[in-house]
Amino acid sequence: MSEQPKDVREDGFVIRELSFEIPPRKKHEDPITENQLHYLEVLAPRIEIEGGLERLGKWQASALIDYVIRQKKHLERDITSGNLNVERSPLTNWRWYFFAVIAGLVLFAFSV
Repeated sequence: MSEQPKDVREDGFVIRELSFEIPPRKKHEDPITENQLHYLEVLAPRIEIEGGLERLGKWQASALIDYVIRQKKHLERDITSGNLNVERSPLTNWRWYFFAVIAGLVLFAFSV
């Protein structure tokens, strides 16, 4: 099963981190198709699968695609309803401080 998702705001995007247990590959299952592989790479560019996406079977890839699509819909719903549990990445916090200092220096320079 999947665990509770973790949302991180990074570079103006909300990234939802979660895990999903892929069903076992069936004995005579065909390998993932090129279309499925490309679709997953576009649908979830940061996806990480132990052993790589290429090791998946056709039906495993189908289950993963369905899961990612459902999770994207949940994320969109959570964004529009304001129900995110967002943690800012340390780099993002650092950028805000940097921009605040620069803005303060610019305002100070124009006020003198």
